[in-house]
Amino acid sequence: MPWCVIGLASEEISLRHRWADPMQVLWTTSLNWVDEGLVVARRSVKNEVAQPFNGYRILVDPGHGGRDDGAVYSGVHEKALTLRLSEMIRSEVERAAKFGRIPIQVKLTRSADIAIPLKERVQMANDWKADLFMSVHANSSPSAKAKGFEVYFLSSYSSDEDTHHVVQKENSEKETNENNSDVQSILADVQTQQHIKESSYFAEDIHRAVSLKVRTNQRGVRQGPFTVLSGTQMPAVLVEVGYLTNDEDRTDLQRFSYLKRIASAISSGIIEYVLKVRKIS
Repeated sequence: MPWCVIGLASEEISLRHRWADPMQVLWTTSLNWVDEGLVVARRSVKNEVAQPFNGYRILVDPGHGGRDDGAVYSGVHEKALTLRLSEMIRSEVERAAKFGRIPIQVKLTRSADIAIPLKERVQMANDWKADLFMSVHANSSPSAKAKGFEVYFLSSYSSDEDTHHVVQKENSEKETNENNSDVQSILADVQTQQHIKESSYFAEDIHRAVSLKVRTNQRGVRQGPFTVLSGTQMPAVLVEVGYLTNDEDRTDLQRFSYLKRIASAISSGIIEYVLKVRKIS
């Protein structure tokens, strides 16, 4: 199958399939070469100044990317899965917003297989003045029995041992060691406390929508010191759409129809939150 170059960076060239079956992306990885002479713009929102817009901005963050594969199991790469699903979430939200005549803009932190530091993703959300932020991930566990959909929002501590494992997986080792004090400082801000409260409502709406529409094994709403949520100036959540280390979850997440259902359910949760909490009429 032919390849086409869609993004170059100082450390990598990111390639992507032109494939008939959209799910083939889950089994492919980018080809990376070091070439100091190749530098191009590599992300969709970076350095973008927010323009006047009488509506709501939603920034969807496909987890990992570039040399950071995220979870990899049986040939399925988390970074490819999250990008594909994030694109589908964007399409579903845009479709629902158009149908309901709701003024919403949706953008992704990355539209190619490139690396973006976690704190830079937060800055992108703040610079664009996003009203909502969602980081999309797939989980893994030492236990093959662990499965299901989870939603997280920010706190200075992990709500349980499983959440602590997820925090360690999604944060780099350095960020995990430094983040607790950073989060404590951030949470001292009154405005941030309000965002955290709204994030918990946002997480509940996402969890409820997925529970109703997909009926996957639900692991609930949890909280932890995630770097990619720390410092966001808007309600922000991190979703784990399933476990690549679980045979049933992994099989589902390789099916286009299942991803479509997950994207549609997440979109419903986003729209529900926007209409209810943000009171768009």
